[in-house]
Amino acid sequence: MLQARAIGFLAVSVVVALAVDAAAEERKSPAYMPLENVPPSPSTASGERIWPDPGLSHWPAIMYRGESRNASLRIPLRQPGASGAMGWNDALVPFQLPRTGASDAVSGLIPIPGDLGLHQGVVEIGSQQWPLRLHIVSATDRQWPHADLHQGFPVDADGMPLVVRLSPDAGRDDRRWSFLRPSLPRPEGRPLLIGDPLKAMGRGLWDDDDPAWQSHSYQGPWAHHAALLALAQLPDQLPRTLVWSPGNAAIEQHRWNQEELRFLEVVNQRFAARQVMPRRILLLPPLPVAEHLHPSAQERRRALRQHATNHGWRVLDAERMSGGTPQAQRWATGAYTRYPVGEAQKRIRAALLDVL
Repeated sequence: MLQARAIGFLAVSVVVALAVDAAAEERKSPAYMPLENVPPSPSTASGERIWPDPGLSHWPAIMYRGESRNASLRIPLRQPGASGAMGWNDALVPFQLPRTGASDAVSGLIPIPGDLGLHQGVVEIGSQQWPLRLHIVSATDRQWPHADLHQGFPVDADGMPLVVRLSPDAGRDDRRWSFLRPSLPRPEGRPLLIGDPLKAMGRGLWDDDDPAWQSHSYQGPWAHHAALLALAQLPDQLPRTLVWSPGNAAIEQHRWNQEELRFLEVVNQRFAARQVMPRRILLLPPLPVAEHLHPSAQERRRALRQHATNHGWRVLDAERMSGGTPQAQRWATGAYTRYPVGEAQKRIRAALLDVL
């Protein structure tokens, strides 16, 4: 009896020892190793709130020379009721923060400087200061610093906000009758496709890895912001054809504004500065399936078509080529995709390949 109890006790001890060893080994696994740059656990943090710095939240991606535009400045309400000032260089404008508010931050407008180059500014609240930076480049500059989008807006590699400045009279030749327009040689590089490939059921109008062309796909609401990144990365051998497909995300997410039209002029001025001009194709997006979006989508389609025609672009209408919404988006009874699918998509793709 005593011997049986001793054997049972020994077995339990072995099991416990193995469990302890297993737990120790598990704690050595990567899941238990300390990670860098990870915020502290709420159970160990002091409870002090970490406030973001004041800074630009929205700014125009494209503006005309001589135009007055503003950027939006976001200021956290860390010190309600405090007085401060903001501005570029030494031209500071005073302000006072509200004492109470429904939000933990307020917004204000700050004028965009008119000159090209790097602009330094400051936000002052009490005894504290935060820097503001903005870089304005010309559409005709050979090199652009555009590297990424921050919350949908173009920035350089260090996160500095960027604005492209257009010459308002440079499109005068574009608006002439076609037989009076000055002719520039067409480059010979691979076609460049920019924007939304209008994917439906996993298939789009183009594949990014196809060697027949180069592409910069983007399916978000800031179509012309992302397109500026593509123009900043032009290869040495410039494309013979440029296609821009703005897609419908700007309409679906209620972000569209007419600044988008200016991208067509940016393309013209950027290539004209290099004394060449590719064939430029605007792929006009089809109507969205949701009928309540049709009024704004129709307004946008009209504006894009007219601006493209006025500035020497050729227009391919995906709505017309697909056969029309919603039939072009229907893939089963009562089921629809965002963009034309099946044979409707093939017709658009064939027309696109034909112009490339």
